[in-house]
Amino acid sequence: MGWPNGRRPISEEERRLIRRIREDDDYSNRISSYPVEDLSHEVLTELRRLLRSHRQRRGIDAATPTGAQALLREVGYSATKAA
Repeated sequence: MGWPNGRRPISEEERRLIRRIREDDDYSNRISSYPVEDLSHEVLTELRRLLRSHRQRRGIDAATPTGAQALLREVGYSATKAA
């Protein structure tokens, strides 16, 4: 006998796991205190390469921003302003 709409009820343990995952704090989704100016040229070059590769694999225009601020904004990096 199948479940209605092909869906089975989930256990209480599965519900708790789902709730925990949804509530889990994503440390990568915070504003960084690391100033953009302190990022090395090598780091930005590698980030640009990874973004270009990611886009190529998905058939998206592989052009990437040339400026550091635009590149970081493209990948969702947020930092506090330098003092």
